[in-house]
Amino acid sequence: MGEAVNFKPKDVLADEVPAIGVSISHQVAEDRNLVFQTHLAGDCSPAVLNAYLDKAFRASERQKARVRLPQAKKDLARLEKAHQRATEDILRLDAERDAARAEWQAAANRSEKRNPGSTAQQRAHEQKNAADRANALTTHNRIGEDIGLLKAEIAELEAAIAADE
Repeated sequence: MGEAVNFKPKDVLADEVPAIGVSISHQVAEDRNLVFQTHLAGDCSPAVLNAYLDKAFRASERQKARVRLPQAKKDLARLEKAHQRATEDILRLDAERDAARAEWQAAANRSEKRNPGSTAQQRAHEQKNAADRANALTTHNRIGEDIGLLKAEIAELEAAIAADE
């Protein structure tokens, strides 16, 4: 950013110079708007006008961040719980698969057949478990990516809030 521009009383409004009316409306949430209004001297420099516009925009972006941050943190907590549930689903599916395999192996050991092989039911169970695990893993990974994006957004929101403090 360039050098700081200081507003002088003559830049804001002089009696003998026509004024420029400036209104800036900025939506900070679905149901909230901020409106900045001022008058600047009609012959103020572009630097003064731009400095005011930049200042109003930064203030509105900061307010937008202040409104969004609490909801973003709630969303993160919700996603982290969903991520934990997805992890538990993967572990449960792995445990079910391992238990079924152990049961089948025990039955094969008790069998009088030399090489009993797997039954159609066992193969169907393995396929269903593999498909369920693939779905759970996809969900787990997608939620993990969403968490990463949301954490980045929260960091940006916090930086926007802290920038002008």
